[in-house]
Amino acid sequence: MERKPVNSDRNFVREVDAAWHKNLDGFFRTGGILLDARKHVGHGSWKKWVSKNLPFGYDTANRLCKIAECDHLRKVAHEQLLPICYTTLAILADLPPQDFQFALESDDISPDMSRHDAYMLGKRNAKATCRVSCRG
Repeated sequence: MERKPVNSDRNFVREVDAAWHKNLDGFFRTGGILLDARKHVGHGSWKKWVSKNLPFGYDTANRLCKIAECDHLRKVAHEQLLPICYTTLAILADLPPQDFQFALESDDISPDMSRHDAYMLGKRNAKATCRVSCRG
């Protein structure tokens, strides 16, 4: 499909932004389809089914499922605050909702954050949780 020519900065930005965020929507949509497929195929056959039928591996399929299942990611997906990388999103999906919300409010989560940033955010929150729970 040929795209129409764009003739202004604003139109370029709008077009790029729309195309880029289709990736984010695609992660949620693909994950939802995979969740349905996993139910249909059954737990014992899932890994074999993925390797036989999909253009990506088992780990990627599970990350996409995790993203689709994550309510706190879904709630902010439309606000363009999330990174457009499924591996980074999967790490953020592991954060407890209250930690995710705090990180959002602190601007620790952004569209340009790296997988390493998300990993370190999870580590930092895990240490904080441990300190609080260990003090009892």
